[in-house]
Amino acid sequence: MTPQPSKIKQEEEEPCATDHIVITIENCDDANTSKSTSATTFTTPTVARHIISMDEGSPLMNHHSPQKEKSSPSLWIGVWYWYTDKIHHHPVMTKCLTATVLVGAGDLAAQALQATGTFDVKRYLRFCCLGCFVQAPVTHYYYLLLDAKLPPTPYPWTLTTLVKLIIDQLIFAPCFTVLTFAFLDTLVGVNLLQHLREAYLVTLIENWKLWVPATLINIAYCPPEFRVLFSNAVFFVWSIVLSILFDAQNSGNGEAVQP
Repeated sequence: MTPQPSKIKQEEEEPCATDHIVITIENCDDANTSKSTSATTFTTPTVARHIISMDEGSPLMNHHSPQKEKSSPSLWIGVWYWYTDKIHHHPVMTKCLTATVLVGAGDLAAQALQATGTFDVKRYLRFCCLGCFVQAPVTHYYYLLLDAKLPPTPYPWTLTTLVKLIIDQLIFAPCFTVLTFAFLDTLVGVNLLQHLREAYLVTLIENWKLWVPATLINIAYCPPEFRVLFSNAVFFVWSIVLSILFDAQNSGNGEAVQP
C-alpha cells in the first residue's frame, strides 16, 4: 500500500500571555488503519508561523536547509583538514604540488599583466618546474635545518627570530637567487654569468623588499609545518616579478627591468 502523507491540523487554545499554539500531527498509513496522534505546544510565535505556513523554505518543514547553509564553510574546513593531513603524512610531495600550482599561477598572472596577446606555454611550464623542483623541496629542507639549529621560541619577537631573519636574507636569499637564475637560464639556454652580471643585484634588492617582511612574519608566527605553505603563497607574488624580469632579459632587452 502507498503511505498517505501526514495530516497536520492546527488547534488554537484560549489566548494567554504566551500565545500557545498546539499543532496536532496525525500519521495515517491508510484510510482503514488507526491514526497515531501527537500534539506539540510551541510558545514561540516565529516557530509556530513556520509550521502553520507549511512553506517550502521553512526550516522546520525543510530539514535539509541547515545543512545547506553550512555546506560551504564545511567544505572549506574539510579541504583544510585534508590538506593538513597530507602535509603531515606526505610533506615534500604536498609542498611540491602546492608550489607547482602557485608558482605556475604567478607566471599566468605575469603573462596576463604583460598582455602580449599570446600564451607562452614553455614559459609557464618552466615556472611550474621551478616551484616543484626548486622552491618547495629546497625551502622544506632549509626550514628543517634552520629550526633544528635554532628551535622555534614560544614568543614571536625574540633574538632567535632576528637571527633567523638575518640568516635567511643575508645567506639563504642570495644563494637561492643564484639557484633560481641557474635553473631558469639552463632551461632557456641563456648565459648564466652574463645574466647574473646584468640582473642579479636588481633582483636581489627587489627580493628584499618583499621577502624581509614576509620572512619575518613566517618565522615569528607560522607553525613550522606550514612555513613552506606560507612561503609558497608569497612566492606566487615573487614569481610574477621573476617572470616579467626574466622575460625581458630573455627577449634581448639587454638591461634589468624594474618590476
